[in-house]
Amino acid sequence: MSKGIQKRSIAIIQARMGSTRLRAKSLGSIDGIPLIKRVVTNISQLGVADKIIVATSDLEEDDPLAIYCKEYLGCVVFRGSSKDVFSRFFQLARSLNDDDTILRITADNMFYQQEGCKEILNIHHANNNDYTGIKGLSHLVFEVLSVSVLRNNDFSKLTDYEREHVTPHFITNPETYKTQLVEPAEFKLQHNFDSKLTVDTAEDRIRMEKIIRDFKTKDIPFTKDNLYNWLKN
Repeated sequence: MSKGIQKRSIAIIQARMGSTRLRAKSLGSIDGIPLIKRVVTNISQLGVADKIIVATSDLEEDDPLAIYCKEYLGCVVFRGSSKDVFSRFFQLARSLNDDDTILRITADNMFYQQEGCKEILNIHHANNNDYTGIKGLSHLVFEVLSVSVLRNNDFSKLTDYEREHVTPHFITNPETYKTQLVEPAEFKLQHNFDSKLTVDTAEDRIRMEKIIRDFKTKDIPFTKDNLYNWLKN
């Protein structure tokens, strides 16, 4: 690390209003609170992010989202290509330091777990990885990406799929990048339950509202075990 430069963890939340399965979901209400606010609050409470940036598109339909995040949530907002989501991360990396770390957050997920997120970040730093994530991905533990790998490599030949989904290029090229995929079992994650802890459809939104109301009534925290037990029942 360069002298005098603090190593930071930067949470980048990719969000949009144009989801085909659930239109305008980022500002849609989840038990009276916009989904994006729940996600930002969740990330803030993890205690691992030095800065939170909402990365959305430059389309007119995302204007309300950008305004809300900046004026009401106090977030830094970055706007870029609607389809080339990778380019949003790439351009943001140019304004960060090589020693910084990106926490990739998707605005569908509001139950990121503190223990798992801290552990994946520790693994990333301890092994000096370029990319670290849960094998098969998780809605409860974010992905981690070193800023240096974005700043110091050529990504001109990425496929459309890689540009849309951001991290597959690193996951599928372990011979080029120092990539570590952690088995879900190591974090006691269960993909059959994880898949129900995101907001992708109207059905998902209804399920999330039921979870929130039930947990609120019983005054229990949104821990992984509590969420899994609720889904079992």
